[in-house]
Amino acid sequence: MKNTYFIFISLIALLPLSSGLQMGDINKDGDVDIADVVYLFKNRDVPVEEGDLNCDGSVDIADVVYLFRNYNRFRSPVVFAEKFTLKPHWDEGYCYLEDSKGLYLLQIKVRRQKSQGLWR
Repeated sequence: MKNTYFIFISLIALLPLSSGLQMGDINKDGDVDIADVVYLFKNRDVPVEEGDLNCDGSVDIADVVYLFRNYNRFRSPVVFAEKFTLKPHWDEGYCYLEDSKGLYLLQIKVRRQKSQGLWR
């Protein structure tokens, strides 16, 4: 069952976003450029889904710096794997996908322990 969910989620991750928004296009003008850096610097109250470019869970000055250093990379088209191979190793606690170029996407099994009513 876990493998089925993993395959489904992995396939979704390999599909392009249908919303039309481009990662890094913070001001939603259709282009990723220095104007997005300035906009994010002045407006860090954007939703986390749009402004958390370094994936640390918050929109802050680190995202502004990340966008400034990498906005040319955000302009490049996203290339999706044409074919991939699923290589599960759940007994060892991980599973990974290998794409046609030999690149890997790793998923690690996280074991949660209940401690004082909170999950860790």
